[in-house]
Amino acid sequence: MSASPLADELRGIPNPFRSGITRDAWDPDWVDVPEIHAGVSASICEEVAAIRRLGGSRGVLVYGAPGSGKTHLLNRIRRWCLHEGALFSGFRLQCAPQTLWRHLRREFASDLLEPLPDGSRQIERLLAAGEDRIRQQCGFALARVLSHWREARFLPECESWLRGERLPQPVLAEMGIAEGGELEEEAEEEARRILKELIALAAPAPVVLALDQIEAMQSDSQDPRGLKALGSAAAALRDESNNLVLITCVQTSFMPPTWIVSTKSAWSWRIWTFTRPGNSSSRGSRPSRRFAATDSGRTSPCGLSPNMRSATSWCAAAPLWPGG
Repeated sequence: MSASPLADELRGIPNPFRSGITRDAWDPDWVDVPEIHAGVSASICEEVAAIRRLGGSRGVLVYGAPGSGKTHLLNRIRRWCLHEGALFSGFRLQCAPQTLWRHLRREFASDLLEPLPDGSRQIERLLAAGEDRIRQQCGFALARVLSHWREARFLPECESWLRGERLPQPVLAEMGIAEGGELEEEAEEEARRILKELIALAAPAPVVLALDQIEAMQSDSQDPRGLKALGSAAAALRDESNNLVLITCVQTSFMPPTWIVSTKSAWSWRIWTFTRPGNSSSRGSRPSRRFAATDSGRTSPCGLSPNMRSATSWCAAAPLWPGG
């Protein structure tokens, strides 16, 4: 084939390496490279699919160096979920510990409202549950807002309310809902309740909640409040959900000494370590041993539950790649 026809053929193929780093889980310019961590994405999809058969909630921890493909993986999981009827929400953790639940609510609602390529939105899948189930599953305010949305009433106001934004009292009165709590603690509790109800309303369909760059929750190495808040939120989501896969992504350099997990009952985790693509000694990623953190809220002196510390030590002692 001559150079000119080849150039014409290649011109119509998106270049997946035009940008070195995938921006986020909803990157509009993302182009999949199927060979990057194909086994890991297949295993995560199996975890999601298992929820339809077995129920329960699951956790996946992915850690690796910057540029190793963690966010690329989330984009692939997002595309698979939307194709298979699972709800997907993926975003970076960029908030203070005392506003974590409001951040989760805002970003989750924003992803539900995000227009998809076919023009639909994920929130429409929740509305398919039907009015009776919405009234049974949701609190009065959320059920009222979803009813307005279904009838195409107060659409901008419904979007703002779902994200947790404050609405003027006259608008709330016209919508037939009460104003939320003024105190910070009340706002956090309301956000937690709304998020829990939205996740439950999707059942039996799985919900994938992917939290990227969780190291941002601890800006100061001497201040563990951000990670403690995240650990408490993860435990609450586990206890209060029966159709959730929680994916957390963190950089390798951050994870070993500082990852905190506090649980009240068994929580099943699967861990993958990533390295940068292009390492000649690696052809993919493989999971660590499966384990359950069952420390009943106890943590070890280094801040890790005993089982989490054991799994972390195993990963560190048995690196997946030479020199990794």
